[in-house]
Amino acid sequence: MGDTETMNPYAIAGIVVRTLPVELEDVADRLARLPGIEVHHVEISSGRVVVTLETEHADLGGAELERLRDVSGVVSVELVYQYVAPPVEGPELTPSMSQGAV
Repeated sequence: MGDTETMNPYAIAGIVVRTLPVELEDVADRLARLPGIEVHHVEISSGRVVVTLETEHADLGGAELERLRDVSGVVSVELVYQYVAPPVEGPELTPSMSQGAV
């Protein structure tokens, strides 16, 4: 990529969503229908769903994680990994987020 070209921010995150085991399949289906979400693993015994979230902006805090928390049946959302390209400095990232693994 040349110096005159600029790359729009792009972010990907690995997230563990927890739910009650009895609601797991329904929650996984709801998550899979959300834009930018891909369900990778469902663990029935613990009620965990592993997803990736892809977005075209650098901030994976706030609204992006909140929309997962708002899915009916979700008990908790844990950000496990975050990558932002190109690296972003300053106020575009929430204070609790960092580049790379969290």
